[in-house]
Amino acid sequence: MVEINNLWKFYSNPVFFRLSKVMSLIAIVYSLCLLGCENSNVVHMDSSKNSLKRLVESNKDMIQPHFQSEPEKMTQSQLHDIIKKYTDSPQINGNVLQCVYKQRPLYCISDVKHDRMRIISPIIHMDEILDEVKDTLLASNFHSALDARYATSEGVLYSAYIHPLSPLTAEQIESAVRQVASLAENFGTSYSSGELLYGQDGN
Repeated sequence: MVEINNLWKFYSNPVFFRLSKVMSLIAIVYSLCLLGCENSNVVHMDSSKNSLKRLVESNKDMIQPHFQSEPEKMTQSQLHDIIKKYTDSPQINGNVLQCVYKQRPLYCISDVKHDRMRIISPIIHMDEILDEVKDTLLASNFHSALDARYATSEGVLYSAYIHPLSPLTAEQIESAVRQVASLAENFGTSYSSGELLYGQDGN
């Protein structure tokens, strides 16, 4: 069953179909070459050879093996370096990076063993929040919080961005910092991460 599945993956690969198409065209042109030889028609034979050459040259990228290189994996040190570039007062203590972004305190906590990271910013104690505001927080997580979310731990409300570590890109990290800071700053007003308003007014 494993071998059948592997064969199916190979033959269903788009690259295989593209390569098959090119090879079929090459076979047709090669047949024309042979036909030209049998008829002793030098003009047709040369024309067919030229056609074959042009076909091969124009489809080198299809004929040559296609190997997709794996994207570079984000490391903990790279994560810290990216955040330190555009935040203030960065301080690293083990797997925790503390910094300030637009006057908001941020904490980046990463776990290499489990390939996870999170960026958080404390906002307010939960016992200071009215029940209707708690409902608003849940609604904003659906509509306006986007990648960052409101979350609570040990009686404190945070804005938080949680993601696997290794697949992260520099652009995602920069966006995460902006969103976490904006979401914390906009508590009590728009409850928005500032990147996009999703799911309201028909958008």
